[in-house]
Amino acid sequence: MVPWHLLHCAAYFGHADSVASLVRRKAKLEVKTTFGLTPLHQAARNGHAHVCEMLLDLKANINAVTRDSRSAMQNAAHQGHREVVELLAARRADINHKDQNGITALHSSSVAGYDDIVKVG
Repeated sequence: MVPWHLLHCAAYFGHADSVASLVRRKAKLEVKTTFGLTPLHQAARNGHAHVCEMLLDLKANINAVTRDSRSAMQNAAHQGHREVVELLAARRADINHKDQNGITALHSSSVAGYDDIVKVG
């Protein structure tokens, strides 16, 4: 685990060209931060659907979890990123996954006030 890899930064800020370049140079899709975040978690958290789609096309683990057992789906739902939630659901992410506190993505989005995302589930 590393604090942040360049691939995390590119995904976090939605820089698809940088993500593609780093992957061509053999950056590992599943590299995790000290908190267990993958580049897919970073892109999902910030609503970068195009980067999420790219990472998934490259075979990133859609159901990877962090140290506290949060998924990319939970990150996107909690931040209100409907497009990312729809993408992850279409790609068969586990929408019923519970984090270490027993919270699902839909519950998290509901608590955060994103009722439109609850309808996705």
